[in-house]
Amino acid sequence: MKLGVPLDTNQKSIETYDDLIDYLNTTSFTMLETPGTVFSYSNDGYALLGIIIERVSGQVYADYMEEYLFSPLEMNATFFDPKYLNEHTATLLYSADPTADNPEIEASPAGGMLIPCGQLGM
Repeated sequence: MKLGVPLDTNQKSIETYDDLIDYLNTTSFTMLETPGTVFSYSNDGYALLGIIIERVSGQVYADYMEEYLFSPLEMNATFFDPKYLNEHTATLLYSADPTADNPEIEASPAGGMLIPCGQLGM
C-alpha cells in the first residue's frame, strides 16, 4: 500500500498498514476544531478508516467497497485497479517519476479510486 503521503526526508516510506499505524503512533496531532463543527480532509484519517474496515469486515478494502457500495449503486465503471482503464474514456495517469511508463496506484482509502465523472453525481 502506498498512500501518497508526502513525508519528511528523514521519514521512511509508508508501504503497509503497520507502517501507517507506526507513523500515526509517533506523530503528535492537534485538533483543528471541536469534532463535528468543521470539515477537514485527512489522508491519514481515510487510511485509518481503511484499516478499520479491513479488520472489522475481514475483507480487503477494495473488495468491501465493491460489494457494499459500487455493486449496489451499479457503479460498474468504478474500481481501484488501473488495469481496467479504458483507453478511450480514461484520463492519462501521471507519476512524479518521469521514467515511469505506468504510475503505480494502490487501493487506498486516501486515494486510488478510479471513477468516471458521470458516476460522481449519482
